[in-house]
Formats: sequence, structure tokens, C-alpha cells
Amino acid sequence: MQPPEVTRTMVWLLLGRTPPPRAAHDATPHGTFVDHWNRGFTAVVPRDTDRAPLAHVVGAAAGQGHAWCRDGSRAWRTAPAVDVLRQLRLAPACLSLRTVTPTAGDLPRLAEALHQHVSLRALVRANTLGTTRLLALLAEQGGGAAAPGPPAGSAGHPLGVPYVRLRSWQLVLASADQITDEGARLAHAAVHRRRLPADHVVRQLLCLHRAAFVAERQQALLPAERPSQDRLAVTAAGADTGGTAAAHVRAIRAHRLAAERAPGDAPASATVVADALARAWWNVASLFLDLAERTGSVAPAQECDAPFWHALAELRTPPGRYGTDDDGVAVAARWLEREFRTA
Repeated sequence: MQPPEVTRTMVWLLLGRTPPPRAAHDATPHGTFVDHWNRGFTAVVPRDTDRAPLAHVVGAAAGQGHAWCRDGSRAWRTAPAVDVLRQLRLAPACLSLRTVTPTAGDLPRLAEALHQHVSLRALVRANTLGTTRLLALLAEQGGGAAAPGPPAGSAGHPLGVPYVRLRSWQLVLASADQITDEGARLAHAAVHRRRLPADHVVRQLLCLHRAAFVAERQQALLPAERPSQDRLAVTAAGADTGGTAAAHVRAIRAHRLAAERAPGDAPASATVVADALARAWWNVASLFLDLAERTGSVAPAQECDAPFWHALAELRTPPGRYGTDDDGVAVAARWLEREFRTA
């Protein structure tokens, strides 16, 4: 299903483009639709469906299909739309799909792209903190050989030094520049256009590929240690985190190459970017869990970061707690994304 926050952004973009009603009888359904959004009513919209996403929105507003609601734990769940309308004390809105569709354009894909961009921006921020922490740790253990901050320039390639140790900051800063430019394109599209910028998905996947690669290679730089029982418990099924991280990099690279080779007018699936995001966050979480284990022996470069690393270390879980389909790294990945998106 399309995440509820994406559906709400899609409807918000739609209402901003819908022409104002010309008569009182036209204003009633439009005003009801606006009231639905203001009161938190959110339709359930299947992702990548053949039926137009807006058809599900309009149908749910009229009491057909399903809508999202929150239970006592504030978690989202689905329920019949007519029941959610009754719970919110809202009247059904009979808005014509023919009135909405001409103004919609590519808003469903644009709404999802905006949310994916926010997650990608948080991912690059995580790359930044992970790089700072890793290089500070290597400098501490290597007698100050590696600087924790972004370099002012590059000088030479000492033999035997891994590429990612020399060029981590160049890769991270390249991603930061890229998402800044892409954010400007998306903002312009949201305000002035009805479709995604050209080749947007390709650029997102390129940045995701870089972020996942940096995290996977940086984890390989960490000094080898005898795994503790806690570290072995991070993955419920005992999976090899290094091998899994490399597999995620290969999968994201395959997504990127397929998007680059696709015809120019072929619509790119949002699920491809969603899959790449989940894989990249997994790689970052795997690196961060290893870095968090070393927080006790080497102080963070910034004292204010210490609570973050201690909180992350607490996420280490006993085997089987989350089951084989929900390992500890995936749990940490979701926690990290929330932290970096809201920080």
C-alpha cells in the first residue's frame, strides 16, 4: 500500500491545483473534500495499481473502499472507509473523478518522490555522521593518521590505503550536492508542474547506490574483532552482515542500471526506489551497529553525539526476538531513519 503520509501529500498537492468552485453548488463537495483532509481522513491507495490512485481517494471520500485510521497505540491500520468517516463524524464527499483527474497530472508519483527525497536526505546525513565517527575511530587507533573532518583538498594516494578511506568525504559530499540540486528540482515541480523532473529516479538511484556503497566499504575498514555474543545476536538468523551489505549494493546497482537503460518515456516504479532505500538504510544500520559497539572504548568526536551512540547500542537484541523476517539490523535501520528525519 502507498504509505498514508504519501497519500496525504498527494491530496494536498491536488487540492492546491483544483480550480476554485465557480458556484455555490460546486463549492459544497470541494469544501467537504478539504474538510476531510483537515480532519485527517486518508484513503488507502494501492501502490503501482492499474486503477488511478485518485480513483481510490475519491471513492473512499464517498464511503467506498478502505481508509487509514489510528488505534490506541497510534499505529496506522486500515478499516472500511464508511466506518472511518463515521468515527471522524464526517459526511461523505461526492467529488467527481472527472473534475479531479485533469488537474492531477503526475501528482501520485510526485508525492511519493518528495517523501523518498526526505528519506534520502536523511540517509546522506547518516553517511556524514558515520564517516566522521569512523575516521575519528581509525585516527584514535592509528595514532591520528586519519582526520575526522572533510578534507580541504586531496594530496596523493598512499600505497596500501583503501580507496574508501581516502575518498569517503568526496563521495559523501558528492551525494550532498546531488540531493541539494534534486531538492530544488522537486520543489519547482511541486509548485509549478504536474510531473516529476526528467530522469529523477535515475539520479535518486545513483545517490542511493553511492550511499550504500560507502557504508558497506566503511564497515570493511573497521578493525577485526572477536565477535561478541551481543554482536552475533544482531541478526536473528545469524546472517553474514558483510555479505548481505554487498548483496544490497549489487541490487541497488542493478536497479540503477535498469533505470538508466529504460526508454525515456517509461514511467519508473516508485517501488524500485523504495526497495533501494530500504537496502541502503540496512547497510548504514549495519555499519552504525558496529560503530556503536566501539563507543565505550573511543569517545565520540562530538560529546553531544554520545547519547545517540549509546541509544543505538541499546538496540542490540536477543536472538529470535523479532523473528527471521525482522532482524535486528532492520529494526535499527527503521530507528535510524526516524532519528535522522526528525533531528
